[in-house]
Amino acid sequence: MTVAHPDVALEARDLSKRYKGGVLALSNLSLRVLRGSITALVGPNAAGKSSLIKTWVAFERPTAGGVVVMGEDPWRRRSEALRHIGYVPQQPALYRGLTVGAHLDVAARVRPSFDKAAALEHAEHFLIPLHARPTELSGGQQA
Repeated sequence: MTVAHPDVALEARDLSKRYKGGVLALSNLSLRVLRGSITALVGPNAAGKSSLIKTWVAFERPTAGGVVVMGEDPWRRRSEALRHIGYVPQQPALYRGLTVGAHLDVAARVRPSFDKAAALEHAEHFLIPLHARPTELSGGQQA
């Protein structure tokens, strides 16, 4: 699946996602988000907003149809697609035993495009101590 228009940043084409137990989160969704635009996903709980986002970041595989991130299929060319997108989950998934600094080290090892220097600057700007563990941080600091 490729992007037909160069101004398309994110796309879903006839996207469906069904979870175990038969729960249908997305049904034949087609959507384009243009580069430079601001887009809000609005809907009640269980409407499929998070499922859509998770398909774009390759955390969830579509049951049918597909998605594109800056012209790349995140399941076929994950590294290339993920260079263009970031994801901050509603509930951060942090390792309790690791410090903030250790989390940044892990991110730098598993994601070559991760800018550790910029992350360190952000941590300093937001007064996030690198020696702190997740349980010592506020919700905002964890995000």
